Amino acid sequence: MVCSPNWNVISTLAGCLLSMDSRSDSEGELLHDEIRRLACLTLNNLSTPKQNKRAIMGEDSKLLLQNITTVIKLQIPETTYLCCIFLMNLSMSRDAVEPIMMFTPTTEGAPDLNASLRSSGRLRNSTTSIDSRNWEKFPTSKRFNAREPTPPRHRRATSDSPWLDDPNSLLRCLEKLIRDQQPFLMSKAFSVEGESIRWAIGLLRNLTVKHRHCVVIAKTEIPALVLEVIKRTPHPVKQWIDNSTEEMALTVLDQLAASPAGSDKLKDCGAKVLLNNIVNMVEATSTLPDSMAGAKNSSVSGRRICVSPNPALNSVRLKDGGNTIVRNKISSILEYLER
Repeated sequence: MVCSPNWNVISTLAGCLLSMDSRSDSEGELLHDEIRRLACLTLNNLSTPKQNKRAIMGEDSKLLLQNITTVIKLQIPETTYLCCIFLMNLSMSRDAVEPIMMFTPTTEGAPDLNASLRSSGRLRNSTTSIDSRNWEKFPTSKRFNAREPTPPRHRRATSDSPWLDDPNSLLRCLEKLIRDQQPFLMSKAFSVEGESIRWAIGLLRNLTVKHRHCVVIAKTEIPALVLEVIKRTPHPVKQWIDNSTEEMALTVLDQLAASPAGSDKLKDCGAKVLLNNIVNMVEATSTLPDSMAGAKNSSVSGRRICVSPNPALNSVRLKDGGNTIVRNKISSILEYLER
């Protein structure tokens, strides 16, 4: 279906992401949203098979990535998180990581979806302003008005890095998405905004595998924002299961910490303090026997353990009450940051 010579499926679906009807009534709005949602669901299904990923990143990939980036930039409810899932699926292919990471849209011939949404009243000029100091008071909502792109602050222009200089680049749009939607993570209630952050971080998990990509991400606010996700989560550590927002955030931090540039950035953001606070929280649920202190190779209930010279790392490794995945990831991050 993706490689069919008779139909250009990917190009058609890319066009559906920004398809606009002349009608501005409520029925027309629902039609626009449903077309976009169905196009995203179809793209997600098509991007799952391994053999399709390379085909999707073919000739029409530029138009597709440009429209996906536009949806993420505008933070359109019900579809932004689907676009993040699609990009995460696509980035599981090595060939797709670099184009996604470095994508910067062009403006020539691009439809002005922003103006179309404003004319229909679906994107208002006066949008809700979120103060990070009032996150606890911000309500969770199923719909959230997209805000205008934040202009770059104190960013030195470097012509060889448009993905960093252009606020409309995919990387900068992901950065803004995580920053804008974080208040919704303060509630345990489900919201499409919270899912947008979850799968945006899932995408970053795939983009931070290589050190050279970590160097680029270390030049953004993303490391600090991912740390803030861990800090602000309302979920206890035992719920940080595989593919949860927190587990994927820890994976991003782990991969960033393995890079010298990423490690320096995390240290500047206070990662060691935050992670050691999590360690102390785990310690509060269980206490090691005094006989374990200073042991180099011991066994607990027949399980062989290795005790690190760093007491904080020991408490993470040895607490049976904590989640194994979380303990291992925090141990790994702290070890990288100690280097």
